[in-house]
Amino acid sequence: MEFTAHNRTPLTLNEGMSLLLQLPQLLEPNKCFMTIGSRKRKDPEGKKLDSRTPALWISGGTGRDGKAAKGAPKVGWCWANNRHTWLGFASAHSRIALD
Repeated sequence: MEFTAHNRTPLTLNEGMSLLLQLPQLLEPNKCFMTIGSRKRKDPEGKKLDSRTPALWISGGTGRDGKAAKGAPKVGWCWANNRHTWLGFASAHSRIALD
């Protein structure tokens, strides 16, 4: 996996939301991200993953959210292996435990 090759760890949804609360400018149209660290496991061994992947993005104000939501941040999910060029994976170099 690319993450381990570059000594990275995928962010969870909580971590991604916390990051954006501190640095909201990181989320902008066409530069949004999935938080694959929160992907649900489908089996007890943890080998199979649910195809839904939590994501954070800027709404285009189309579809169900309507024109009034244009430019609004959104939390939801995307299908794994979707070919969205604007939707990347959030990752971190390391995690530090706080006492």
